[in-house]
Parts: sequence; C-alpha cells; structure tokens
Amino acid sequence: PVLSAYRNMDKLFFYYPAEKKLYVDDYNKIEFSRYAGYPADFKFIYHLFSGRIPELKDGKVVKCLEQSGGKSHYLILENDKFYESIYFRGNVPEKILIIHKVTKKKAEIYIKSVVKKGSTVFFKKVKIITPVNGFTMEVNFYGTKINKPLKITPFKPSMLKRGVEIIKVN
Repeated sequence: PVLSAYRNMDKLFFYYPAEKKLYVDDYNKIEFSRYAGYPADFKFIYHLFSGRIPELKDGKVVKCLEQSGGKSHYLILENDKFYESIYFRGNVPEKILIIHKVTKKKAEIYIKSVVKKGSTVFFKKVKIITPVNGFTMEVNFYGTKINKPLKITPFKPSMLKRGVEIIKVN
C-alpha cells in the first residue's frame, strides 16, 4: 500500500511506508485538501470510508430523477459550497459526483464492489478521482465483516518500524 490510515478516537494517522513518514492529524480540524488537493469536507470522505453513503453537510435534495423503470435513479443534493449527484443502481450507490460551486473542481467517486448482508450494504472497493490535479485513489477493504463483533487494537505510532518520522499536523 502507498498509504495506511488509522483512527484512534479524535486522532488520525496517515502512514506512508515508502517515505517512512507518519502524519498525525485531528479528526475535528483536518483539512482534506492538504492531502488530496481537493476542498472536500473530511467527514464526507470519512463516511465513504466507513461504508456509509456520504452526504453533503447541511445538504438539501434538489432533484431526484428515475431511469430504467425504477431500476436506477439520481439524487441531486446541494449545500452552500457543493453540488452532489449520486447515481443508484437499485438501492445501492454506484457513482457519486461532487462539484465545488466556486472553483468548479470536481471529484468522482466510483463504488466498484459492495458486500451485502440482508438490508445492510458496505463498500468493499472505492475509487476516487479528482481530474483537475490528476489525483486517483483506490481504497480496498479486506476481511469485511457485517454485524459481527470485532477485536480492535488501538493504533500507536510505536507499532511502526523504527526510523519513521512523525509529523504533527493539527
């Protein structure tokens, strides 16, 4: 992996093994654009990475369009900073487009694979593209378990190999 990300309460850890650098950030203060060059709300991205459909903070529904006899539809949301268009196939999101109102920068999110158990859906493979700066990120979740107890080991920087530079961001 190019990057491994961890969360321990309000602390976020971004480990770049090739560079031997660990960035420590604060969940409540993080500026996602620092990492991706796109002015997205981190909580939006976090929802995506934790298996939820990401929705704009304080967003409102602008339009809902149905296609293919109800088998697919678009949901269009907006808030004071962004437009969001979510394409659903059946009841599962497949594509999400985010456009920043002022800069017109866009981000494309593709849900490549999902895990279903009953009415629960979790994203297994997600691809994010921000064309303006050529940023592409593919996120894969392994060993996905739905509605099963987990043994969670809190992340500590000491768990990494020696010689890792720790950079506190927030």
